[in-house]
Amino acid sequence: MKVCLYCNKSNVKLYPFKSWDDDSKEKYYCEKHYQVVKTTEEEEKRRFWEYYRGSAELRQECLSEKSKQLWEEIDRELGGI
Repeated sequence: MKVCLYCNKSNVKLYPFKSWDDDSKEKYYCEKHYQVVKTTEEEEKRRFWEYYRGSAELRQECLSEKSKQLWEEIDRELGGI
């Protein structure tokens, strides 16, 4: 049974959501909490990008290959902003 991962309600319409850093699983949230989670995820994604953009080569050395690929995708997306 699917439930909102934020409030645990199951008797409401649920919306699927994939996290920016792990899209292997869909998580479900009610309408009220979907936007909260989406906004939080977008902020985390931007902070991740900004942190590793600062001293790109030095900081990126400590990232796993998967995280490096993720950063490069985000950099292409946000880099022009």
